Amino acid sequence: MKTKAQLLKPYEKDKELRILLSKALDRQADSQRKDVPAHTGFLTLNEREALRKTLALIESRNHVFYGGFLDAERVICVFLPSWMEEVNWEEEQSFLCAVEISVPQMAKLRHSDYLGALIGIGLTRDKFGDILLNEHGATLLLLKEVLPIVLSQWESVGRYPIQVHEIALFQADGSVKTCKQKVGTVASLRLDSVLSQGFSIGRNQAVELIEAGKVLRNDQLCEKVNQTVREGDRFSCRGMGKFVLTNVKGTSRKGRVILEMDCYQ
Repeated sequence: MKTKAQLLKPYEKDKELRILLSKALDRQADSQRKDVPAHTGFLTLNEREALRKTLALIESRNHVFYGGFLDAERVICVFLPSWMEEVNWEEEQSFLCAVEISVPQMAKLRHSDYLGALIGIGLTRDKFGDILLNEHGATLLLLKEVLPIVLSQWESVGRYPIQVHEIALFQADGSVKTCKQKVGTVASLRLDSVLSQGFSIGRNQAVELIEAGKVLRNDQLCEKVNQTVREGDRFSCRGMGKFVLTNVKGTSRKGRVILEMDCYQ
């Protein structure tokens, strides 16, 4: 088995990522040694993928990535003890919680406004996850350990006063409600071609999103633009929505592949 130094060697040029992975490995080892649950802070897509690859090298299987709801962009990694099953670990112990933020009706707040306000009360970005905008304000996923700070100290976003209250975690549903069925054709089942159809964008823009590390396929970060996708695959991208490739119907008279997709906006 590789040593910790060997596991971290590929990340020598990225000091911040190396430190994050080092801390995560320490928590994994501590969880295994004491047989207790442990977790990281919230991870970006790139951090999640780096940790996933690193844990695969030590054959760590008793862990889950979780952000509070299906397809969450920011997630924590939970290291499970031997007595906690992956299928019901949330029933045993959850490290996350959710709050609802209500804002005045005239306020037109963006994701960045909430982000800046949270940083302003002293929270670092690894302490809170996805910020889900809605017609009343937003829903926020966060670590339970910082809930008292958010409830007692967060009073405004910009110049607007807010009301914050805790909600049940299952109510923080990031799934999009409106679904539109779409039929399109592509030259092949390459990732960039399918994304172009699913998100109704140019192929060059699809390539840029993939290379920027913004696209998830079945909850895994996409790295290669030319990878082949399959029927049933789920795709998501921050700001673009989600879609599911529900059916590959064959080829058209011109030899193009016919796709059916459920697109969520």
